Amino acid sequence: MMPSSFPTLSKALVVAMLSQCAPTADGFALQRQRASPASFTSTAASTWHLFAISNGNNNDSNDSTDSNGNSQCPDLFRLNNGNDVIQLDSDFDDIPEHRALNNGVVDRSKFYRERPVRADGTYPCKPLEKDTVNIAVLQTDCEDLRHFYDPDDARCIEEVQQRNLETMLEHATKACNGAASNDGNDDGNSKKPDILLFHEFPLTGALMGPQWNRQHQLDWAIEIDQDTELLQPLMDFAKANDVYIIFGSYAKDTVDWPDHILSLQTVINRQGKIVNKIWKPKNIKRHYGSIEITTTTVESVRSKFQSLYGMDAEFPVIQTEFGNIAVSTVQLDPFVYSAFAMKGAEIMLRTSTLFYREDMITTALTHQMYSAMANIPFAAFPDYGGHSMIVDPQGKVMAEVDSAADQGIVMAEIPIAEFRKQRTVPKYSLDLTKELFAHYQDEIPSDHMDLPPEDLPQNGREMKVHLDSQSRWMTSSDKKTVSKKN
Repeated sequence: MMPSSFPTLSKALVVAMLSQCAPTADGFALQRQRASPASFTSTAASTWHLFAISNGNNNDSNDSTDSNGNSQCPDLFRLNNGNDVIQLDSDFDDIPEHRALNNGVVDRSKFYRERPVRADGTYPCKPLEKDTVNIAVLQTDCEDLRHFYDPDDARCIEEVQQRNLETMLEHATKACNGAASNDGNDDGNSKKPDILLFHEFPLTGALMGPQWNRQHQLDWAIEIDQDTELLQPLMDFAKANDVYIIFGSYAKDTVDWPDHILSLQTVINRQGKIVNKIWKPKNIKRHYGSIEITTTTVESVRSKFQSLYGMDAEFPVIQTEFGNIAVSTVQLDPFVYSAFAMKGAEIMLRTSTLFYREDMITTALTHQMYSAMANIPFAAFPDYGGHSMIVDPQGKVMAEVDSAADQGIVMAEIPIAEFRKQRTVPKYSLDLTKELFAHYQDEIPSDHMDLPPEDLPQNGREMKVHLDSQSRWMTSSDKKTVSKKN
């Protein structure tokens, strides 16, 4: 039976977001039964109401309010078989911790403890420690498997990674000793940086191409942990020099993600602690012809990712004493950077293995944020290698390494306090476009890498075959034709 009356919900905001109402692996779907509009905003600073997103149709005509104008409409969730209605109490902690999903539980991973995007254009942030922040971008060489890999000798991996670590520390020392400039040439007069940004794979190098299989990459991948010996010198350096260090890496997690190759962005704070391990939201697809990237991303295991880490971890914005920072290695995807911007990112720190200059500038301009890109030096692709840069919200390049092939360090001083004074989240045309967007279907569905370890694609060619098999855009005959060619 549906309850006939409900209490007013007026405690701190609890967000219940059901971004997809598709059946789960157990054959059920969480759907909402409601007597209220699809969303609420607060009418007073201390009064927020439950907020949810649903793919279903909602009747917005029966909103009721109390004498203060506050909505009294709660949110209810039930399984699509009509059983086990759950009312979301005003106190988040009153929600049952677990009653298996296929028995009607509202999975706690689908909740935010605060509204993810504020309705008034503001965003949460910490007080600033100072008015400006100095960001140094380090364009460093790295060795990888192509020249040094011996599958029968684990020492070669340790030796190469150690040399790559020494390169990182060498350039970090130079940056903290004033070697950064606005063009990558050492002038010895720059200020001490607050944040050091390295590229996507400074410790491991990038492994692309059909010749590298999953085991190669797993052998090369790093466990990102406070106790990882390889990372200890970086943590010690961050603490000794009072600086954030941010870098990407192939990574592995043998507990939760056995045999998956992860691409993680690690954030070490000024106290020398690993405070964030940020997953890549998605890989670029259909970009390399005969191969696809084999790393596991948020998108490719989204249901399990949400159950382990919650939805807020999909697009994490880190509130620091130097501003709201976000870190990602995604390219050519404006929606991903819209998500970071809507959540309050002020400084977008990007890592890459080759990149499009136009994408970097357009992202900063479109999403009204400062943005830094750390890239690898790569002489063979002068249009995409090197040229690490920092760009302001007007799309102006503040600093850039003046080389595609050489190492270099650039730094820019960001007037974060002045920037924050008038800043709101970007003004997107969501109302105008959302009905059209609702009809769009991704070619490759989420969770396409939620597979048993033995079924994971072993290389880039197998990954392409797997994506072809999952494609919503290819016809059956197209898939058969491609399968024969492969």
